[in-house]
Amino acid sequence: MTTTGNLEDIADSHELWETHIQHLQDDRGITDLWPPQVQAFDEGATDDANFLMVSPPGTGKTLVAELISVNEWVSSGNPVVYLVPYVALAEEKYDEFDQNLGDEMGLEIEKATETEYPNPADLFESQVIVMTYEKFDYYLRNYPDYVGDISCAVVDEFHMISDETRGPNLEVSITDLMTNHPGVRIVGLSATTPNPEAVSDWLGGSFSYSPDWRHNDLHEGISLAQEREIRFYNDGSQIRTEAVGNHFDGNAKTNAILDFLVSEADREEMGQALVFAPTRNDTKQTATSLANFIDSRKRSQDFGLDREALKTLKEGIEAGPDGGKTEGELKNCLDSGIGFHHAGLSRHAKSVLEEGFDQGHIKAVVATSTLAAGVNLPIKRVFVLEPKLGRSEMLVSQYKNLAGRAGRPRLDEPGEAVLFARNENQSIPTVSNYIQGEIDPLQSQICFEEHYGVLLNLVRKYSSMPDLLEFLNRTYLGHDQSVTHADIGDSVGEAVSDLSRWNMLDLESGEFRLSQLGTATSKQLVSPQSIHLVIDYLQTADEIDIQDLLVTIATAPEFDLGYRLFMSGNRYCEQRDEIRETLGLTHIETDEFDNVITTALVIYDWINEQELPTIYDERTVNDDYWGTADVRERIAPIFVRILTSVAEVLEEARPDFHAEYGEELAQLAQRIDYGLSEEGVPFATFGIERNRRRVIDLRTRVGIDSPDELLDTPIQELATSMKGRRALRYKRRAVNRLLDGIERDRDAVLLDVYEQGLNAETFRQLLSTWELEFQNCVINELDRVSSIEVNEVDESGPGYDPEAYCYIYTGDGSYVQTYAGEPFEIALECKSKVELDGTVRTDDATEVLKKARDSSDALVTVGAPDFTDEATDAALETGVLLLDAPAFAAAMVRMQQGELDPEQIRDFFTQQGHLSRTDVYDFGE
Repeated sequence: MTTTGNLEDIADSHELWETHIQHLQDDRGITDLWPPQVQAFDEGATDDANFLMVSPPGTGKTLVAELISVNEWVSSGNPVVYLVPYVALAEEKYDEFDQNLGDEMGLEIEKATETEYPNPADLFESQVIVMTYEKFDYYLRNYPDYVGDISCAVVDEFHMISDETRGPNLEVSITDLMTNHPGVRIVGLSATTPNPEAVSDWLGGSFSYSPDWRHNDLHEGISLAQEREIRFYNDGSQIRTEAVGNHFDGNAKTNAILDFLVSEADREEMGQALVFAPTRNDTKQTATSLANFIDSRKRSQDFGLDREALKTLKEGIEAGPDGGKTEGELKNCLDSGIGFHHAGLSRHAKSVLEEGFDQGHIKAVVATSTLAAGVNLPIKRVFVLEPKLGRSEMLVSQYKNLAGRAGRPRLDEPGEAVLFARNENQSIPTVSNYIQGEIDPLQSQICFEEHYGVLLNLVRKYSSMPDLLEFLNRTYLGHDQSVTHADIGDSVGEAVSDLSRWNMLDLESGEFRLSQLGTATSKQLVSPQSIHLVIDYLQTADEIDIQDLLVTIATAPEFDLGYRLFMSGNRYCEQRDEIRETLGLTHIETDEFDNVITTALVIYDWINEQELPTIYDERTVNDDYWGTADVRERIAPIFVRILTSVAEVLEEARPDFHAEYGEELAQLAQRIDYGLSEEGVPFATFGIERNRRRVIDLRTRVGIDSPDELLDTPIQELATSMKGRRALRYKRRAVNRLLDGIERDRDAVLLDVYEQGLNAETFRQLLSTWELEFQNCVINELDRVSSIEVNEVDESGPGYDPEAYCYIYTGDGSYVQTYAGEPFEIALECKSKVELDGTVRTDDATEVLKKARDSSDALVTVGAPDFTDEATDAALETGVLLLDAPAFAAAMVRMQQGELDPEQIRDFFTQQGHLSRTDVYDFGE
């Protein structure tokens, strides 16, 4: 498509495309493309075929995806989905696209992550949708027609196909797209795919491969403790040696990091360090050691710390949810410009930390692999304490991805990555395996023995063994060699055996037979075993015991990947054996069952509105490892996802059970999601307040026990217990959520009156009186508008006139005139039903037509409580403006506050038909 790096060379004649190129040049300073980007467009990034782009981290793959997304929208008018493996990465990419393509380009950007399931009709109306792999899989299973209408699926971190956890579902989703939705283009982005030919051949498309280009060179080093030096390599060959000073008598690895920070402190462009550690405890211990050293040298050594900026970062973390011990330890480290980053921190804290690092206020961050993907930070040197992720040895591809985070494009200097060894002998295998090592090719991880849900999903569409094998031969698994019955026989056999016991699936004479339960389960992303566990509990229990149900859910496979809380020391639950046997949960080992119970009880306390630090203390949870964010952001959402999925399965497959338990399961899911009691959760579900702390405060300190009680509490009384703005916000939400029609509009306009400081009593009379008193209230409110003159008609006459004629003053005291030069005249009629019972009919609503003079320029009827639909239609036909009492009151609020100038007031009264309160506030906006 292009052979130069100039952006203009890839623009075509479409206005949006040209606008995007202009935006990149003018607003973001991007005028030229980097070689991997140029190569991507040369090789077909914006062509019709599927495409794979492989280049190291920090080489502009996201910009290529952005250009592809705009091009796809321009070409087809259909949305693009951008798929990522992690929620945090989805949030980051959404913010990036929303700013660059939403705010700047006017495209609609949406996202779908975690436990929320946006309506597909709304979601797929947008232009770019950011999703996690799992959420996309959900829509593909349940709403294939919507997915089939997208133009392109961009798969970031494409090499995750090799991941044992996420890989199988991702591979099946991609194969499903190629098989059943061939019109959807697939674009893969990867930093570490060494066999792009094989992958692009599977995709049936083209590829670009730039494994060696970086904006900055990458020098990879090995730090030798005994020799006190770092040996750096480039392209596998040693290029230089750097001496390491003796700053720290303890850990040699910490000493090497400190040496870097000390040496960089004297530079004008002080380099920052990112330190990767295998475990959470390693991050905290290393960060604490670094911080203590800096704190001890703060008088003799200038590390370029901005104390005010660091104080602001700490305050930013404090503004988030209560993080307990973990966030407290982080704030202590921040005093010395050091941070740590792992999954136990809240997303809020991690976001503050990343922002502080990006701005240069934090000199080093010690992190687990939570910062391994996608996050672009200004890192000069990456230290890898050990080539391990948890207890597992790091793959070469994983190391290269971590090392690739080093490099600051704005500075013309190489990025650096450093591994560690005690001595030269120990360094040899490390250098050979990682610095000089070759990345393993992508490999399929499909195994039905490990992924029952994958099998259920497939046999819903491919019910015979030949059909299933035909599909598997289209996967990456079947790309190199044919998949036979023998290849999958054992794994299918074990899966079918368990699924049959769970009444979901049978295999007879090569034909898979899904039960209704199996079909419904196949559409969910949770494990079939999880569905079975909950349904089995419901079948055996007389009624739901929440603690027992939570214990049952905590044994689900979703928690096996390190999502069960454990206690400090050697503590154990005394009743674990009894509970395990009574509930029939013997698939979990006895020792692990302590963690099951602990996890369930913490969630039980959480939904009974206890604070997490207190819960951790009372349940003796190991808070050196577990942060409170683990419950809020990882463990609780798993419970919610399982409960929500079970409810959906029951609704489809067991309507009798759903009728009995569906509402209770849904409410429990909501309680866990928000961490609220049965009494507190309506505040969140009605949208009045979703912040847990504030809901609890509203109920305990303020004494408002329910949304109905909030609705009934006068705003004046509520404002004495909290800030006025919050009181107004709560009352508005209660009014909007719990009331409707004219009743909602009445209460809402009284809140408007309160907020503007107007006479609430006069407006209350206007909204609650009828007949002559109503007329007087209307005229009194008009009289309070400084630019309106009201002339009441003498009612002692024959009665053929309206109640009043109104005129509008200009700023100089003269009248606003018509286009013919006469004073603009408003004929006003007031109509209300006796005791505000019923609605104003057509004859009364349009009677002002008969009564008004021919000279009247606007015909207005103010009515209470409301108008019939027929009256509204007649008003449109005859040119009458109908204002119900709340709408008239809203107009008076705006006019009395001077929001509308005289010309706008004239234009307002010349409108026709029935205006609501909302219409009044929209006028002139």
